[in-house]
Parts: sequence; structure tokens; C-alpha cells
Amino acid sequence: MSGQSKHLKAKDSQITDQRLKMINDVVVGIRTIKCYGWEQHYLNKIKAIRERQQPIMFKFLLVGSLGTSLFQLSAILANFLILIQMWASGQPLELSKVYSLFACIFVLFLTVNGLTFLGTVALSNFKAIMTRYADLMK
Repeated sequence: MSGQSKHLKAKDSQITDQRLKMINDVVVGIRTIKCYGWEQHYLNKIKAIRERQQPIMFKFLLVGSLGTSLFQLSAILANFLILIQMWASGQPLELSKVYSLFACIFVLFLTVNGLTFLGTVALSNFKAIMTRYADLMK
């Protein structure tokens, strides 16, 4: 999923750059655009770029939310698998053991997975920003 997210974010960044370049051209040449009455032409071009960007953004957000949902469900699934294994092996499911199991897995989930996930996302975003910045500085 992260590979798909990276690919979609790269496409989104390219289209965003095109749109921002077009907006910058409008701002820089506003007098010429106004003088010749080209406002609607440029507005249509910007809207067309934005319409190309929207499906990509939708897919990116969909993949991201799916990944986040699966990520958050992993602790619950781990708990149920352990409880099913305990029940199947004939171990008594005492309330204290069940609560302790939930608490231990929840803490492990937050510390190991949660911080790793957020750190990976932040690092990926930083890399994308620095790549775009380097391209702009060329």
C-alpha cells in the first residue's frame, strides 16, 4: 500500500506543480490577461488541471484510509486470535487474563506500530518536499 501511496502522491505533486505554475503565470501576467480578456481561458485551464487532480487525490486518500483502517484493526485481530487459541487449547478465559492481554497488546500496538507508522509518514512527506524543493531550485 505504501508503494501505491507513493506513486499517487508523486502524480498528485506533478499536477499540483502544473496548477501552481499556471496560477503563478496568471498572477505575474494579470495586466496582460485583463487587457486581452483572457480571464475565462486561464480559469478554464486551471479548472481542467484541478479536475485531473481530483481523482488522483481521491485514490490517494482512499488508499491511505484503507491502510490506516487495516493498521488500526491489527491489534483487535491479534487479540481475537490469541483468545481463540486460548479457548481452543482449553485454557480458562478469566476476565483478568483477557483484560491484561488487551492492555499488553494495546500498549505494544501504540508504541511499536503507532510511532513507527507516524515516523514513516513524516519521513516520506519530508522526502517528497525536499525532492520538489530540489527540482524547483534547478
